[in-house]
Amino acid sequence: MMKKVEKIREEEKKEKRETKNLGNKKKIIILGTISWFLTIIAPFVKHYISYAQELVVATHPSAPDLSIEDLKKIYLGDKKNLPDGTKVTPILIKGTPEEFFQKVIGMTKKQFFQYWMIRIVGGGSTPPKDAESEDQVVNLIKDNKGAIGIVSAERAKKEGLKIITIIK
Repeated sequence: MMKKVEKIREEEKKEKRETKNLGNKKKIIILGTISWFLTIIAPFVKHYISYAQELVVATHPSAPDLSIEDLKKIYLGDKKNLPDGTKVTPILIKGTPEEFFQKVIGMTKKQFFQYWMIRIVGGGSTPPKDAESEDQVVNLIKDNKGAIGIVSAERAKKEGLKIITIIK
């Protein structure tokens, strides 16, 4: 009888250990899934959310007015100065939306980058400056009368930038 009781207790302990190990495995799977989400998916979600708001092409508050045709020429490298003679610095933010290229440039994003590859190989042309963040674009515009870039409408208004056109 004693052996049966000991055997039952041993089986109960074993069962508790297995249940505990199963719980730890579940925790590891859940933590792994969360970690994967944060490293792989979250940046895309953040990127999508940041571009879900209204975007504009903006410039320094003291820069002269520009038309869509002026913007197109500037971003294609055909216009290097503002109407007042200031050297222009076009800026593309990382992940610039397709709407910008279609509305302002009249090309797809792919066509735009192919265009610039040909211009660069041909020599003498400088493509638009790349920016990693909206903060970087805003700072470049505020520090340079000739800078033109894409920012949220809300941020452009908050920073006192001149809005040239609404992208979306």
